[in-house]
This record gives sequence, structure tokens and C-alpha cells, in this order.
Amino acid sequence: MEATRPAAGIYLESTRNEQMSLLPGDVKQVKDVMTTNVTTATPRTSLGEAAGLMKKLDVPVVVVFDGARLRGMLTARDMGLNQSIRNAPPNATIERFMNTSVPSCHDDDVLTDALDVMRVARLEWLPVLDRRHRLVGVLSKYTAHL
Repeated sequence: MEATRPAAGIYLESTRNEQMSLLPGDVKQVKDVMTTNVTTATPRTSLGEAAGLMKKLDVPVVVVFDGARLRGMLTARDMGLNQSIRNAPPNATIERFMNTSVPSCHDDDVLTDALDVMRVARLEWLPVLDRRHRLVGVLSKYTAHL
């Protein structure tokens, strides 16, 4: 019978790394580089409100939640490049324009895996959830390589 260390408490992180044959310091996790200041909105938020939030808080992305469920994202880049968004009235809801096929990652995921997800999905921003599926941050391709 093989003895194993329980995967609980203080040992959980090191146990996962050992299972992946990684030594301490060999790997960064998403939580090491993510931004924890996240701007959120609901699908019923207006384009005008979303743009105002982005400008006021100086953030380039709004993560859209409906209750506790991740619904999508809207970026300043989307708002600037998408002709239908630029032509829409400011009171139009972001539900019509947000990117709804947005993957997410967990804060304890390996950073290189999350960056691969972003590359494949062609995203600059990736919502970060904890293991209870609560939003805890956003990963940016611009700061992930620092």
C-alpha cells in the first residue's frame, strides 16, 4: 500500500505540483499574475453605463455576470472596433454585443495553460474563478508575461 500525503490545507498546492512533477518555483499559477480589481456588469447594463465604468475606473474590460453565472465579456477594444456597437444607442443593453463564448480559468491553474486557452480563443482577457466558481480576478495577456 502506497502512503500518500493528504491533499488538504497547507499541503494542497505542493501536492498538486508534486503530482505534475514540478518543483517549487518551477511554475507560476494564474493567481500569481492576475488582476484582482475586476469591473462587472449584468447583461442588462447599457452600453453607455459600461463605457462610463470603463472610463471612470480606467479599465479595458467588463466581465458580465447574471447572478453568480459568468455570461460574457465586453472590452473597450470591442466597443471601438465593432461597427454595430458604435452605431447602437447608448441605452442598448450590452447583452446584444458582449462576447458570450468566453472561457475562464481557475486561480490555481498553471499560468501557461491559461495562456494557451487565451491564445486559442484569441482573447486578451480571461476571467479567473476560484474553485467555488466565484469571480476572483482577470488574467491579462499583457501582464501575464511579467
